[in-house]
Amino acid sequence: MRSIHASLLMAITLSRLYPEIRQSILCAIISKLLCLVSL
Repeated sequence: MRSIHASLLMAITLSRLYPEIRQSILCAIISKLLCLVSL
């Protein structure tokens, strides 16, 4: 659970630094969460 929180924080930081890749980061997070939920 800690790694998920860390990756979320990193993704938020990256999205703030690079607004243009925020969409792709969100897509990656959503797909990872869906994979974790489906397992």
